[in-house]
Amino acid sequence: MIKLPPLFFAPLHVYLTNILEFLITKFSKYIVLSISIFLVFFPEEGYAYIDPGAGSSIFQVVVASLVVGFFVIKTAFGKIKMWLGRVFFRKKQKKD
Repeated sequence: MIKLPPLFFAPLHVYLTNILEFLITKFSKYIVLSISIFLVFFPEEGYAYIDPGAGSSIFQVVVASLVVGFFVIKTAFGKIKMWLGRVFFRKKQKKD
């Protein structure tokens, strides 16, 4: 809920600051998404130089991402397999 101070005691910038803070916290994900979509679909011309070393850096990022993805999938699959083993193949306990 937005908290506004009494009208007679606060200057206008306090009201605007509170309203802006409320809007940013409530709609921050939509603001970021809108800016991202805008930047992707309406790019400006960039006059940049990509040096030859950038290719190896990009290759390193791709390889590292694949290796991390492999281990994340392997770990998740192992946990799922262990859970299914506990659920479906329980050892029957002996009654004393």
